[in-house]
Parts: sequence; C-alpha cells; structure tokens
Amino acid sequence: MSDSFSSKGVVLGHIHSDPIDSTRKFVIEFEGIGALETLCRLSDEEILEIGGLGEISYEDFKAKIFKSTYKLHLTSSDYIQERFGK
Repeated sequence: MSDSFSSKGVVLGHIHSDPIDSTRKFVIEFEGIGALETLCRLSDEEILEIGGLGEISYEDFKAKIFKSTYKLHLTSSDYIQERFGK
C-alpha cells in the first residue's frame, strides 16, 4: 500500500506499508520539513484526506497511522535512497 495524505488540499506526504514486514507497520515519507510542521500544528479535529481511504481526523490519524509507524523520512529523496539504494 502506498497512499498520499493531504490537509486542506496540500499534499503533506505518503504512507507506505513495509513490503517485508507484514505486521502492518508504516513508513511515512514527508514532502519536506514544512509538511511535518504543518501536520504537527493540526488540531485533533482537523481532517486529513488519505488517498484510497478517504477522510480521517488528525486524532484518528495519530492513533491508527502514527502508532503503527516505525520510520519517518523528511524528503522523498531520503525515502527513495533507503528503499531503492539510489
């Protein structure tokens, strides 16, 4: 699984499931440090749009996604370099 997530129409990053670890752990790839800052400033009631999953409150995002996240990448290039060795 790989889905983008956004707030107020701005893509903040992408959620990837680990293809090796089948325990539903996630890797989050942010669209830069600004995207992480934007996410952290949201109130619990604010809505995130997750491609393929629809809308979810930030509170539910933290409980369902962040709780199962084991790695954060601040940029796409960091994610690509680690994932594909390029």
